[in-house]
Amino acid sequence: MKKWNFLMAAIIIAIGLLVISSCEKEDAGPTITWKGSATYTSSDVTIVDGQSSLLV
Repeated sequence: MKKWNFLMAAIIIAIGLLVISSCEKEDAGPTITWKGSATYTSSDVTIVDGQSSLLV
């Protein structure tokens, strides 16, 4: 019985090590580039219907 317990523990540890070692670090993800100029609005403003506006 002790042999079976040791064998099962060894198998579980081996599987756990395989799972942990197969994990790879993920990319940081997309980067956001903020645009800014005089045509962009970054404060409270009322937009009239049909008016084009760039919002930040």
